[in-house]
Order: sequence, then C-alpha cells, then structure tokens
Amino acid sequence: MIAFLGDVQCRSGDGAVNLSLHGRSQAAESSPVSCDTDVLFSGANAPSLPDRLHEVRVVDLDSAAGAPRRFRIESKQLQVEFEARSAQVHRGVAAAFFAAVPPPHVPWLVRAAVSLLIALLSIPGMGSLLLSRRSVA
Repeated sequence: MIAFLGDVQCRSGDGAVNLSLHGRSQAAESSPVSCDTDVLFSGANAPSLPDRLHEVRVVDLDSAAGAPRRFRIESKQLQVEFEARSAQVHRGVAAAFFAAVPPPHVPWLVRAAVSLLIALLSIPGMGSLLLSRRSVA
C-alpha cells in the first residue's frame, strides 16, 4: 500500500480516526521527490504502537467480502497485523507541484519600476497626483 522513508510518527486517538501514521514517502513510484504523507485508519484494533517507528511499510492484506479490512505494519522494530474499517492515504502535493512549475522570472528593470511606484505611492497625495497626470495625457 505505502512505504515511508525514515522516521514515522504514530498517534492513536479515540475519535473516528483512531490510528494515524505521519512521515515522508516518495511522491510517485519513479519520482525522486518525497512528500509528507499521512495514513489514517478508522475503527482500527491495533495494539499500542511506539511514538516513532523507522522505515515503515503498510500492507493491505486480503480480507473476505464484508469483513473488516486487514493491514500489516512492518518496520525495523516490529511487525503488527490488525483490522480496520477503512484506511485513507493523504499525500502532500506541494513538492511535486513546485518541482513541475518553474519559478517566475521577473527582469530587474520591472522589479525596480514596481519598487519605485510603491515608494511613490507611500507619499501622501502622490496617488491622486499620478492619476491626475494620467488623465491629462
């Protein structure tokens, strides 16, 4: 299902989502970019996990139709099988997005002109003076 890179934080709770894993994983199978990833389990009957695990892999095991889904958490420290009603995987897309979209290039002259205009507009009355000059021309 998913393989985390490095440390993974484990949290258990009492609400609808009663087990969550947070760490970094690869953005895509062949991508060198990693992203923040959360795996949220609802209705999980997993035993208590340590606060941190390393090199975690979550495997979705086969389960019978109508039965709760079965999962296995594998790490360097432990291997745990448990049942859960559902699992959700949330991946951060910021790293992949900003890797795909190049940063804007603004020429030095445009930056200087905008800075000068902002400096002029900070002077009281300069905005109305500039607008009145514009309507005359």
